Amino acid sequence: MSPPCYFNDVEKSMITEGCNSINLRNTKFSECLSEIQKESPDLSGYKCLKGVDFNSKAPTDIIDKFSKNQACTKQIMEEFCGKEAVENFDEYAEMTAEKVVQMAQMMQILQGES
Repeated sequence: MSPPCYFNDVEKSMITEGCNSINLRNTKFSECLSEIQKESPDLSGYKCLKGVDFNSKAPTDIIDKFSKNQACTKQIMEEFCGKEAVENFDEYAEMTAEKVVQMAQMMQILQGES
């Protein structure tokens, strides 16, 4: 017989991912991204953006910002918010990109069912 609070591996993984997402929201990393979005500074001087809007809501742009173009993102965040905002940057960038991929996949599934 299973204990009453038993969770299988999939459920444990989902709970862990949920907790990680909540924890990520309470970091200087997320605070910095919110600040940049709110203030909408002119980032056109950053050639590394290659013309992409840093605050774009397009899933592909967000994923690229935290994967292919993460060095540029890190530079912007550090210059705008300070070193504290980019502590654990690689880990947080990967988590953010993964969450956006999951959300985009979910949206495709939901749109396919409509």
